Amino acid sequence: MRFYFSVLVSLVLCCNASVNHSGGNKNPVLLPQDDYNITGDGPLLKIPASWDTLKTIPDEVEITVSEVANPKLKPVSISVYFLGKEARWNVSDFTLYPPDRPGTFVFRTSEVIQKIVDQNKEGAKADIFLCLELNIRPQSDTKKEDYSSVKLKIAAQLRNIK
Repeated sequence: MRFYFSVLVSLVLCCNASVNHSGGNKNPVLLPQDDYNITGDGPLLKIPASWDTLKTIPDEVEITVSEVANPKLKPVSISVYFLGKEARWNVSDFTLYPPDRPGTFVFRTSEVIQKIVDQNKEGAKADIFLCLELNIRPQSDTKKEDYSSVKLKIAAQLRNIK
């Protein structure tokens, strides 16, 4: 019985590792800069996304939070969306947990970007931005200086899986 349990655990671990393995077949579509800072004082990051990039309909966006300064451990979430002159296309939201731990988050973008491209086929191509917006959940004991102490170092890339 112990042998079968060991085999089962090994299979589960191997399958899980292969599912989470990113492999070398993902093609990054680079955005203008590698690292950005988001703070409680400047919570909105707008990264220009070129039409040449968007026309390739990237499959996913990878957001890497490499450094977190959150001394008061305030709950922190990030909204990910594309923003045009007159429209907003939501991709997803994620939360840092624990609120001072870095991490990498991957979200599917192909359907959202297809909508953007379809809606902008006619006329001038509007400027489109990939936006990352820091949301600090207010609490009754939260002061303005608690927000300003939050700082994230973050990178984003759009990529195709092929």
